[in-house]
Amino acid sequence: MSSSAETVAINSEGGARRSTARRSRTRRAAETPKALEYAFLALLAWLPLPIGGHADWAAALAATLTGVLLLVWLAVAWRRALPFDVPFVLLPAALLMTGVAVWSVLQVTPGVLPAEWNHPIWADALAYGLAVEGVVSLNRSASFDALMRLSAAVGMFVLAFALAQRETQARRLLTVLLAIITGYALFGIAQELTGWRLSGSDHHRANVVSTFINRNHFATYANLGLVIALGLMIEPLLRGDAARDDRFGRRVAQAIATIFEERRYPLMAAVIILLAVVGSASRGGLLSLIGAGFFLLAIVFLVSRAPRGTKLLAGIATLGGGGLLVWLTGDVLLERFQVIFAAETLGDVDIRIQAWEMTLGAIAERPLLGYGFGAYQEMFFLEHDPELGAAGIFDHAHNDYLQAAAELGLPAAGALWLALLLVWGLCLTGALRRRRRRIYPLVASTAGVLVGLHAITDFSLLMPAVAMTFAAILGIGCAQSRPYQDSRQDSRR
Repeated sequence: MSSSAETVAINSEGGARRSTARRSRTRRAAETPKALEYAFLALLAWLPLPIGGHADWAAALAATLTGVLLLVWLAVAWRRALPFDVPFVLLPAALLMTGVAVWSVLQVTPGVLPAEWNHPIWADALAYGLAVEGVVSLNRSASFDALMRLSAAVGMFVLAFALAQRETQARRLLTVLLAIITGYALFGIAQELTGWRLSGSDHHRANVVSTFINRNHFATYANLGLVIALGLMIEPLLRGDAARDDRFGRRVAQAIATIFEERRYPLMAAVIILLAVVGSASRGGLLSLIGAGFFLLAIVFLVSRAPRGTKLLAGIATLGGGGLLVWLTGDVLLERFQVIFAAETLGDVDIRIQAWEMTLGAIAERPLLGYGFGAYQEMFFLEHDPELGAAGIFDHAHNDYLQAAAELGLPAAGALWLALLLVWGLCLTGALRRRRRRIYPLVASTAGVLVGLHAITDFSLLMPAVAMTFAAILGIGCAQSRPYQDSRQDSRR
């Protein structure tokens, strides 16, 4: 009898092991191959290297590689039946973005739109005997280039969304992305300390720009990493793991221990990146970071289950620590803020305001049709006054909202920004409604606030490294934004 019982127990144990092995193989088969994930991260790591992807060849290569990775993922997803749950709100966003792409193609396609929609400059060219076909756009080549860059960012969003369907992969992607941005921040600081430069114009010689050509572009890129670092640092606060002791001193000690022990790596990354941002002396970068920081803390105060005093302490420590670092190391940055309020001149701020006024006037002339996607520089040559022209050539409006409206026209530009708003709204909803793992939609929605604020005074989104990194963060946040994922992923485990 005992021998029979032992046999049954052995068979039962063997069956359990086989069942566990089958489940493990099934789970591995339903995951994205690590090689594809590594290739995705390698692309994100390479993007800032060729001067932020500013050159046409770098942007074209980035778009091509993104397309190849998407095709590989589609093939793997078809073979392995990978999970790919698309929230409904992304469908209208995709339709709006498709409409923008179609309109940008129509702007450069002759003979499709009514002839009276074409820009009058083409009729003038015919009058001078030039054999050209009229279109809406002032520069066909620039329009195709702008569409390529937009498509690359959209492809990066889709790829990140697909790869971050599982929480473990989402965390790995976000952590490695923070390491990549920290590495570029360290490189920028090392450049400034040694005096050796890989990129950057003489105008930015005294600033940290890393591999970027402009301090504002680098500041936006670095701030995206800072948002990730801050999100990882306050994650215990979101979970309610922070100190709950009634004694204030004990609570402070436990909070400090949590940051310096459990979250020491995000803390070190945050310090390095903030030093680089301050060293860039980008006023727009600092102001947009402050706005994003207040947004992040507001969401934490709304959703965190930690005691109110602990949340208040975390907010004071975050803002106070950042302010102290700026005060100690930001002499050049603070001087640039003082120039704004100088009585004798507004400097480059006044020039930007004139450029915005010129752009608004150009929008009023062609509010529906625009001047062609990516053709802002040609529009500048036609519309600027002599005073603004004496300040230099503006190939960008230093305001992404106005530039999109001037190039695409108000309807298409509105569709573009509405699509981005829907994506951002999905991340914000996830940050507010999810019970666990809020870190991903919180970081993505905060990144949206950061980039949206900086877009008011600059054009960082037109830099492929910034746009595609931002798109990757949004994709990760959207993939982890649905409230029902909590119970679904728990049931899988």
